[in-house]
Amino acid sequence: MSNESRKAVTRADVAKLAGVSVAVVSYTLNGGPQPVAPATADRVRDAVQKLGYRPNAAARALSLGSSEVLGLVIHDIGNPFYARLARAVEIEAERLGSRVIIGSTLGDPAKTIDHLRELDARQVSGIILVSPLDDDNARKIDRLSSPLVQLDADAPLASRAILRPDLRAGTLMALEHLFDLGHDSVAFLGSPPGADERHAAWSDAHRLSGRTPGPAAAISYTREGGYDGMRTILEEQTPSAVFASSDMIAVGALRALREVGLQVPSEVSVVSFDDSPEAPFAAPPLTTVHQPVEEMAADAVAALLAPESGVHGRRTYDVRLVIRDSTGPRHQPSRVEARLTVGPHTCEEPTAPAAV
Repeated sequence: MSNESRKAVTRADVAKLAGVSVAVVSYTLNGGPQPVAPATADRVRDAVQKLGYRPNAAARALSLGSSEVLGLVIHDIGNPFYARLARAVEIEAERLGSRVIIGSTLGDPAKTIDHLRELDARQVSGIILVSPLDDDNARKIDRLSSPLVQLDADAPLASRAILRPDLRAGTLMALEHLFDLGHDSVAFLGSPPGADERHAAWSDAHRLSGRTPGPAAAISYTREGGYDGMRTILEEQTPSAVFASSDMIAVGALRALREVGLQVPSEVSVVSFDDSPEAPFAAPPLTTVHQPVEEMAADAVAALLAPESGVHGRRTYDVRLVIRDSTGPRHQPSRVEARLTVGPHTCEEPTAPAAV
């Protein structure tokens, strides 16, 4: 193959084949700012197709002041909840004629900062941040030139909109469900105190109802975190019910419970948060708090690409409890079971009647 055949096609090549100026090619491909006669525009598009010309996105962004691309920075692409959210953002962005660049931070604040800076340097049309960022790390970011929307996040950054599910209401809903089933003390798997609304709501639900909270384990929002946290709690006691702050955590907790021979929900009930695609396929299917992911994603995209939609400022979304098979009434030991568990390592067997 000759060097000439490998040479990238330019707008000048398109202009030459179409018999127009380079400016007319730009007007046609960019939709302005000057009008182009339909017949002329058809010749330009025919030339583009014949030559296989592909516009340079970076150059286009510089000429227009922005690109027809959105940036999406998410916590963990391997988490089914975030994968579902990313898909919803892509679908809505494509519907509005835009594409999405996705960056996964894996919970690393340094990666979050790097992704935000890189997307801003690309002059994307806007950035959707779906990854936590504390105050100290947020201060390391200079003011972004690209508009920002935070989705399920609340970093101290100038934002066009901050869109969040009602984490507190969802947690209280889940705890009320367990209380109604007779579970007076519920264990907690999730963030440490002060780091998340779910922990505070779990604590408040017990306090306001005159109940004593069960044990809590501060863990990562992963299957491994749920597994390790559940094992830690089981070393202390066996709770009758567990609240897991995410479906991923719950899946790990279910495995830990299976390994020690505890049945869900007959011996331990588990309720979680998110209603991710994994929830109905867990064993057993998870009772969980549903987040309106598609609605929040659509609003996040609209805030950036369709300002006339009116999506701006803070907005909190209603959640709902989806009851499946991982929760049930509190297990009440029978009289026989009570006799068989007199001490931690003893077993009182029924005695045979005396011979006569």
